[in-house]
Amino acid sequence: MEHYAHFILALGLVAWLKPLRDLPWHKKVLWALAANLPDMVDYYILMPLASWTGLIPTSWPWSHRSFAHTLWFSILTSLLLFILTRNWRYGASLLGLQLVAHLLPDALSSPTPILMPLIPPVHIYFGQPEHSIRLSCFSLGLALIILSSRGRQAQGPSAKPAKFTHQAPVVRHGQPSSGPWGSWRALA
Repeated sequence: MEHYAHFILALGLVAWLKPLRDLPWHKKVLWALAANLPDMVDYYILMPLASWTGLIPTSWPWSHRSFAHTLWFSILTSLLLFILTRNWRYGASLLGLQLVAHLLPDALSSPTPILMPLIPPVHIYFGQPEHSIRLSCFSLGLALIILSSRGRQAQGPSAKPAKFTHQAPVVRHGQPSSGPWGSWRALA
């Protein structure tokens, strides 16, 4: 349930927020998956290496809620995306998505080491309202997805800008066709 709640919230944010809302849905899903990179690294890379093979220890920073759940990991993945794409908006969008859709709900509901090793987990100050935080993430994400899809339907297809607006040159009888610089008479 936790991973789905993070994914739905990230997908809702991608569908709602301005820089990413115009993307096709398959790219929105990829952005939501990238926002859940901390859980993917923990569950599918670190935990199997720690439990099945014994190659890495089972204590922090290798356990669940490992260094992948820190602010430093989110900053590094955002910098990596910036280096690969040379677009600072992509890096900032990924950092924002990971913070809002993943790290903030985890920090409020469970022992998440966001600023480790500098500051211990902050959940001890809030208690552990895990189910309410997850339900809030899930419902907020679904609401954002529904609102963004209804907004698109209300705009209709005419609201989308035309991608190709160039018109072919008109050829009249007795005149040469005008090229990209106009007719030959205008040049003379």
